[in-house]
Amino acid sequence: MTDAGEVAAVAFATLRADDVGFKGLACTEGLLPGVRTPAEARKDAAFPREWPDLLGGWRTAVEVLAAEFIAGHARVAPKRYPRTCEHCTLGPLCRVKERYDRGPVTVDTDEDTGHG
Repeated sequence: MTDAGEVAAVAFATLRADDVGFKGLACTEGLLPGVRTPAEARKDAAFPREWPDLLGGWRTAVEVLAAEFIAGHARVAPKRYPRTCEHCTLGPLCRVKERYDRGPVTVDTDEDTGHG
């Protein structure tokens, strides 16, 4: 378990006629029914298998996104293109395909353009 006040699980409930339960990850087995630990959920060597490593990675990602948002950056940067986009229903509103289809993506760091 974790200390009081620390995140012990990240999960959501599914409430459908054919599937009722929880989906997510937890720091220990049995915390929520159907919620696995990182080691149980992923066999990929690149995916953190320890809870503190996974939580730290998520915290860093959220902090980076928050800083970019505050700075006004809205660059198109899916984490694992094109895999990230496979199940997305926002295709008609998205700029990802047009940006990646133009070739290698470079990051524009010119502060005057407002793009990142």
